[in-house]
Amino acid sequence: MDLADIRKKARGSKPGPVKPPRSQAQADSAVQLPVPVGAVEVPPPAPRSGRDRLAELFEFPAEFDLATEESYLEGLEKQSTDSVEDLRQWLTFSLGDEDYALDIQQISEIIKPREVTEIPRAPAFVLGVVSLRGIIVPIFDLGRRLRLAPAELSPVSRIIVCHGDGRSAGLLVDRINQVTAKARAAGRPVIFIQHESGGGYLEHGSAAWQLAHGLEALPTDLRVRKTAADSFHRTTLQEVLQQHGIDELVICGMHTEFCVDTTTRRALALGYPVTLVEDAHTSAGNAALSAPQVIAHHNITLSNISSFGPRVRLVNAADLRLGGD
Repeated sequence: MDLADIRKKARGSKPGPVKPPRSQAQADSAVQLPVPVGAVEVPPPAPRSGRDRLAELFEFPAEFDLATEESYLEGLEKQSTDSVEDLRQWLTFSLGDEDYALDIQQISEIIKPREVTEIPRAPAFVLGVVSLRGIIVPIFDLGRRLRLAPAELSPVSRIIVCHGDGRSAGLLVDRINQVTAKARAAGRPVIFIQHESGGGYLEHGSAAWQLAHGLEALPTDLRVRKTAADSFHRTTLQEVLQQHGIDELVICGMHTEFCVDTTTRRALALGYPVTLVEDAHTSAGNAALSAPQVIAHHNITLSNISSFGPRVRLVNAADLRLGGD
């Protein structure tokens, strides 16, 4: 092959002119092939923005700030504050066989039942009014107001004084899980001591043996079984107290003249100071004394015993203060 043939061959292999790309209008006007019935039509690819996708990954909105150590700590403190503000405490109480709760921020105080001045032509659930430091407070029978059984006055009955919208009202309730709630809030162990018999009445596991309905007991609370009025007699109570480093007791429950009295005296003999919640132990009474008389007698008697060394301190449930409370 001579030089002329080489040049002729080279000219024949050169590519032709490059056709410019069709415009969008030209593309739209192009003939579209029919799509078979049942076939999925694939949408055309979206036009490329022309922006650098890698650069977009590192572009932040103007309001976004990288955290400094100072801003991180400020955010952490705010988060902790918000969490505390979300916590709500409730006071639980019982009406008959049902349990209720009130937001503790709506409660002004808790008082014992007192003489109520009746109001003529008032609804049946309005017991009357009382004067608290010069403020007139209406008292409602909450059980009757909720169409339950009327609240029955007993040594553990209480009036919860609530406030809201600039007004106050007292709610008469049956009993309050106040002592155990304060103990748990202070990080103190709660111990339920249950009496049992070998058979028949108060047999372990029987209906009569169960804790009183409405009494709040948590899975974390401790349990001790006993068969005598003395809660230390042939039980694990002393071991439980030593294991948890408990050196003083708060006692409440029933019956006043049996278990409460005997356990309190034994605790004093073993060196435990006792706080007896004077309005949180109860009795069925007897032929000689009514229940309120039994309770009043033992409050006075036990708080005046000094021969053991440690003493009994009387305190109202509403006034009970524990470490951390």
